[in-house]
Amino acid sequence: MSRSQNPSGHSYNRFTAKMAFDLAAPHTWPASIAPVAIAASLAIATGFPISATLTIALLGICILMQSSVNTFNDYYDYVKGTDSSDDDVDPTDAVLIYNNVNPTCALVYAIALLVTAFILGGYVIYHAGLIPLAIGAIGAVFVV
Repeated sequence: MSRSQNPSGHSYNRFTAKMAFDLAAPHTWPASIAPVAIAASLAIATGFPISATLTIALLGICILMQSSVNTFNDYYDYVKGTDSSDDDVDPTDAVLIYNNVNPTCALVYAIALLVTAFILGGYVIYHAGLIPLAIGAIGAVFVV
């Protein structure tokens, strides 16, 4: 079944790959890509050996976490009623409203993105040691 019921009794649209892509908000990814690119560039410029695999994993983690945050933001804006079609909000910033997506699907998607980032983080920590974990924990404290 491609449709489920929302509280008003209307059907939700099916959660599609395009909606997932829109929720991830790729226009915000440069904020995730730039720190990894700068750090890798500085490491190479100073002669520090880096692993292409770990660098790609870190890039993936950053993009997944950025996408998760973007999706959580859309979810909570929808649930709180912050976004509405009456607000003249850009459709790319209110995907749940303009696409009539079940908010539970968006929440599950956001959690899946975050879990995937944590799994990749485990891979990085396994190969690089506890220093990335310490840096991540410090960053998490500031984010929270």
